[in-house]
Amino acid sequence: MSFALTCYYDDMDDDLVVDLEKASGPDLVGGKADSLGRLIQSGFNVPGGFVVTTLAFNKMTENLKAQILELFDNLNSKYVAIRSSAVAEDSKEASWAGQLGTFLNIDRKSLIKTIEKCWRSAESQSAKSYAKDKNIRTGAIAVIIQEMIQSEVSGVAFSVHPVTNDSSQVVIEAGLGLGEVVVSGKISPDIYVVSKNSSEIQEKHIVKQKRELVQGPNGKNRWQNLGKIGSRKKLTDSQIKELASLITKIEGYYKHPIDVEWMLKDKKFLPNQARPITTLRSEPYKNKTSAGDNWQHYLTRSYTLFGTSLWQHSYESDDAENVFGMRLYDGLFIEDRPQVVRQYRTESQLAQFKTRFESLLKERYDEFRDFLNEAESLNEFTKKHVLSTKEPFSEVEEAVAFLDKLFIRATVLPYWSFDAMVRLKVKDTAVAKQTKELRAVSYYPILIEKVIVPMAIKKLKKLGIKNPEKIINLLTYKELSAVDQKLVDKRLLSSAQGFCFRYEVHKGSEKIRWSKDLSVEVAKIEELPKLGNDLKLAGQTAYPGVVKGKVCLVVIKDDLKKKVTAENIIVTINANPQFLPLIRRCGGIIADEGGIMSHASILAREFRKPCIVGSKFGTAVLNDGDEVILNATNQTVIRL
Repeated sequence: MSFALTCYYDDMDDDLVVDLEKASGPDLVGGKADSLGRLIQSGFNVPGGFVVTTLAFNKMTENLKAQILELFDNLNSKYVAIRSSAVAEDSKEASWAGQLGTFLNIDRKSLIKTIEKCWRSAESQSAKSYAKDKNIRTGAIAVIIQEMIQSEVSGVAFSVHPVTNDSSQVVIEAGLGLGEVVVSGKISPDIYVVSKNSSEIQEKHIVKQKRELVQGPNGKNRWQNLGKIGSRKKLTDSQIKELASLITKIEGYYKHPIDVEWMLKDKKFLPNQARPITTLRSEPYKNKTSAGDNWQHYLTRSYTLFGTSLWQHSYESDDAENVFGMRLYDGLFIEDRPQVVRQYRTESQLAQFKTRFESLLKERYDEFRDFLNEAESLNEFTKKHVLSTKEPFSEVEEAVAFLDKLFIRATVLPYWSFDAMVRLKVKDTAVAKQTKELRAVSYYPILIEKVIVPMAIKKLKKLGIKNPEKIINLLTYKELSAVDQKLVDKRLLSSAQGFCFRYEVHKGSEKIRWSKDLSVEVAKIEELPKLGNDLKLAGQTAYPGVVKGKVCLVVIKDDLKKKVTAENIIVTINANPQFLPLIRRCGGIIADEGGIMSHASILAREFRKPCIVGSKFGTAVLNDGDEVILNATNQTVIRL
């Protein structure tokens, strides 16, 4: 592997082409090449190459072609990577990320045309718009030609946490294959957070990577399916620590926060770009998601479309920003079966939310405790005043604002708190008890049913909508103020035909689609297995044992009225104390959610019922009346 170009330029046109090792001055070689030149001069291991400078911009003479081809031959690399290097690129003011050309696995035959293509990218509409937004000029750009490294793992690393602005942490994103797909967001990478002070790996978010970009047999880029390999951690612990140390050293050289594009080849880390982090900010982080991000199952709950839209409204609320420092703007909600909604968030969004939540516990613990105390007060106020008063709010908007606060503080906060406290080893007996008590009760769905839905129906009546009681649960909260009879009739028809909804939100906009069967999309997103012999369920054994019986789905409130016998196996999302009569009579339990200290687990052990908790997809693959054998000892289910 070659990392330095041995060539002389005495007989070449002055400053049209320079060795990457000698590249200096953004006006001549652009910001990216200037940064790489400095890294090489400081002893960092950067792939070798050369730069066609800004003086040669859009001037591809025969003499220049000859010089470029000669330098290419001296690289002793069959393929090269070609990247732009604008004058203001990778500066503290502008990164130019994704605006200018990058081309991988370019051979000698395509070299000249690709350089010209890279030049033309500076004149694209997106580049011009970016320059205008940043109040900078595009002008001439330089082009970097480097030895093409067929990286095994690659990604981006930040010397300061880009979400929390924590300068004591290094954040690493890693994906298999060529790194361009991580930078462009075409895959969701693993995320590792490392302490600069102790070198301790504080967080690991392992994301299943379905495919990687590699060089094909013909030399061109191609996608390759990964299978089981994609579920593994992309870097070992020792490699994570080694890379974090390298990033810290590079930051020390630049003397300001940086992000670094890196590659791993033959057990060596190679930095291939270093630039100031231009996105650090003092105000709370506002979540943005990549177009290439994957949906990940987050929760399953019993809701109508109206209830689901309120669910999302709360995640976008001011109180979500006040408590967690971010809002969840993107979401997908699929009604898998009537009134059973599977909620999905993007992988990056959930990882960011987890980071923000842990930051709340680590850096704002007094505020965290205040929020929990407020949650108790909100629950008490809801119980004593809101639910017992005939008209506690004058307008539905006022009620929804209260609902948002109740949901964020008394439902979401305790839901995430318990596991986060265990993960971060926070020992506070009083808070742990408080969190457990808050998790045991939620007035959020009751408030929707008893207060907000009646107020919304009243509003529909004022708008002259017929049969508002039938239509309210087929509308979103945002549609409430702009609904007409035509939309009402269309939704009632969909409901009469037994259609379920698919509700997707993105940055405030919402799309709703109705379909007879959405199970195919659910199966695709969650990669659900087909039930057959020895289906292995994720999760834990709450109580061991083997039992044969018929599935009884208990997923909505009315299901609690079902007649359950010892011949039934309850399949549910989660359990609460209301399940006691059913669990006492059933033969076994499968719960999508929960751990070994959940209500389902405790009740299963008390009544000695074989039970699996945290199965993730039991309610998605099993149906009422399915005859199955539940082996809770090894988490398997066989459908007979």
